[in-house]
Amino acid sequence: RLLAERFAEQPRANAALPSAHETTELEIARRMQLSLLPELPPVMPDLDIAALVLPAAEIGGDFVGYFPRGADPEASVQRQLGVAVGDISGKGLGAALLLSGTVVALNTVAAGGAPPTRVADALHTAMLPYTSRSRMTIAFCYTLLTQHADHWLLQTVGAGAIAPLIRRANGDDIWIETAGFPLGTFIAAQHREIETHLDPGDVLLLFSDGIVE
Repeated sequence: RLLAERFAEQPRANAALPSAHETTELEIARRMQLSLLPELPPVMPDLDIAALVLPAAEIGGDFVGYFPRGADPEASVQRQLGVAVGDISGKGLGAALLLSGTVVALNTVAAGGAPPTRVADALHTAMLPYTSRSRMTIAFCYTLLTQHADHWLLQTVGAGAIAPLIRRANGDDIWIETAGFPLGTFIAAQHREIETHLDPGDVLLLFSDGIVE
């Protein structure tokens, strides 16, 4: 009660309101950020996919990306889905600008069903010049699902992101223990790929630190 009263007495007039120019810039950045995020998840047989992105402020640093790939029996290519979840350190205009560059680079490196380790390594290399100057980093998790007859092979790599969680059909909860520093932290960063599977009825949860905070 004492803490509540103490903070309730703080004057709110000291908080500087953004100018009209700053408000316009934030709105432009917000629209740019939203344009880079997928409007709807892809439709994949035997998978139910959903995502929710809620910025803590007008613009934030979280992003999600989907990279579906259809099957090609003649080329011995199985149906795949790549899912990226990331979080730029910090918020505001700076995070939005770095997010834009990250999403553009991700769309390039994740094309063609590249394995998660290769995606993380390539994205780290592409963004390191910008993170080193801005002193920002990128928490990142990339998961590749490959369809098989009775399950989906799951390969994932984490770089400073919250570990993925699998809820099995029988109710068991399994954390996939990914580990690693955020992208853009060290020049010679190494990323470790972990492999498991999804069976019918399993649920895979990928999320940023906004959930646990």
